[in-house]
Parts: sequence; C-alpha cells; structure tokens
Amino acid sequence: MASYDKAMESYKKAVTTAASLAASAMLVRGVVNELVPYEVRDLLFSGMGYLRSHMSSQHTIIIEETEGWANNQLYDAARAYLATRINTDMQRLRVSRVDETKSMMFSMEEGEEMADVHEGTEFKWRLVCRDNSSASSSNANGRGGSGNFKLEVRSFEMSFHRKHKDKALTSYLPHILAVAKKIKEQNRTLKIYMNEGESWFAIDLHHPSTFSTLAMDHKLKQSVMDDLERIIIFTTNYKERLDPALLRPGRMDMHIHMGYCCPESFRILASNYHSIDHHATYPEIEELIKEVMVTPAEVAEVLMRNEETDVALEGLIQFLKRKKDGAGKQENVDQVAKEEEQEKEMMTKSDVPDNQDQQDGSKE
Repeated sequence: MASYDKAMESYKKAVTTAASLAASAMLVRGVVNELVPYEVRDLLFSGMGYLRSHMSSQHTIIIEETEGWANNQLYDAARAYLATRINTDMQRLRVSRVDETKSMMFSMEEGEEMADVHEGTEFKWRLVCRDNSSASSSNANGRGGSGNFKLEVRSFEMSFHRKHKDKALTSYLPHILAVAKKIKEQNRTLKIYMNEGESWFAIDLHHPSTFSTLAMDHKLKQSVMDDLERIIIFTTNYKERLDPALLRPGRMDMHIHMGYCCPESFRILASNYHSIDHHATYPEIEELIKEVMVTPAEVAEVLMRNEETDVALEGLIQFLKRKKDGAGKQENVDQVAKEEEQEKEMMTKSDVPDNQDQQDGSKE
C-alpha cells in the first residue's frame, strides 16, 4: 500500500512538472511571436535548421509530387518503384486499382516509413502530406479558377547516411527511374486506333489473344516481339497492287507473311483450344501438315468443332487426309492437262513444215 501511494505521488509530481513546462513553452512562444519580428524568427529557424543539418549524419532528399504546373516524373517513378518493394506487414497501407484488368497496387500511407537496400546501402522512405495554404486561400477568395489547385501536397523524403550521397544521386535514383520505366511498359494498356474521316480515335484493347497464343513461327514471332513498338496491320491478297512507296525501306520495317500452318503453329492452336501440350496423334498430324497446304484458320475451325480432344484431333486427321487426297487428284488433273497442252504444241509445230511445202509447190 505504501509503494502504491509513493507511485501515485511521483506520478502527480511528473504531471505537474509537465503541465508547468507546457505552460511556460506556450508563454514563451506567445512572447516571441509578439516581440520578435517574422523576418528575425524565420532567420533564426533557418539558422537552427542549417546547424542541425550539418551536425546530423543523415541527409534527406525531398521529391515533390509536382514541379510547378507539371507532374514530377521522379515522384511517379518512386511511387511505382516503392509499390514493388513495400512491406505488406506495415500498419497502414493504401490500396488502389484503376483498371479491372490490372492487379491491386499497394502504396504508403501518410507518416509511414519503409527501408530499401540498394547495393548494400539502406535508404529510408517516408511519405509526407501537407496542406497547400496558398491554394486554399486562393480558392477561398474566388481566385482558384476551376479548382485545379491541389489542397494537399504530397512528397517523398528519402533519407540516407551522408557518405552515400553520391551513390544516391548517381546510382540509386537512376535505378529507380529504370525500374519504373519497365513497370510502366509491363502495365501499359494496349490501344487500337481507328480513322474516321480526318480524326483518329483510340480505345483500350482488351483481347484474349496475345503473342503467346498467336499461331506463327517462333523465330518470326520472337523477332517481332524483340522490336515491338508499334504495329500497323495491312491485309491483302494482292501485294503487287500496293503502292511501292508504302513498302519502301524505312516506311515499313518488317513484312510478315502469314503463310500456311506449320507443326509449331498447330501445337499453339491445340494449346489454345484444348489446353494440351502433347497427344498421341501429334506425330501423324504434324507429318500430314508438312505435306498439305492448310491455313491456321482451317485447322482452328476443325479443332473448334468438338470439345472432346480425342474427337477433335481425329477429325483433324481425317480432314488433312481428305485435303491430301484432293490435292493429289488435283495434281493428276493438272498433270494430264499439261501433257495434253504439250501434245497440242508438238502437233502444231509438226504441221508447220507440211504447210510450208505446199506453199512452195504452188509457187513452182
């Protein structure tokens, strides 16, 4: 009981002392605000900050969300980069999703702090938010226009030991920009452009078909993907009728001939429509495809006729065999027609001397 009374007495003394200090601080602050001009106070605070920064071993780089009227690209890059490094065990997280085809994006909440290690050096990040008092007063006075001013200014504070300042500026920040660029390219939304009259319209392209599901030669596909920037698709059955200026080097980088189906294209189609990578009928089908001129569209049409894999592949075998037999018969017909044409030419040539002899006899 005595120890409890002693503890309570110590607690009361501590509270009384804290209250006295707080009251004294408020009194001193009021006196300073009244007696010391604003310019002098600003100079004193700047001097204290200067001394504190030189005495501290930590350096801080502030990355604002905006730079004047434009967005700060480094802020956007840091936000995208930190989203891939963030620790989901943090007490407060901000989660967002802007597109139904994209995954959720995690970001820091105000006041939270996280650490990132680059080349053995630790960099601490902190998200800071402050009110834009100038924008608030401008809007309040009716000078805010259409409300383009942000009432909240966000910034990242990146802290590190001062001996790593060169690494932060020449290595770490460029690394963040490079990683953020790759992330942006991976998350980039494909667009399809349509020309109506004199205007171009763009819409987001959400299509289940990708380069991985495209039935074409692997080497050709890889060469296209390695230099993929912009694709303009022209389809024609009469390439010779196209304007030569359209096909000249520099105007069109690559001409892709979508020819007949090959074994590799067949495997991709089988994987697309029946989700299989191998089947007992593959060797026979691939041998037939090598002998028959069949388009990927024809193969896809046969594979879609039945949901049962065995039935669909057996139907494809029968289709290829019929096409092979038809091609053989057509070759025979063409060969017979060619031989008949040759015989007619030979007979025509053999008649020419007889006619010439008759003409010579009549002259005599």
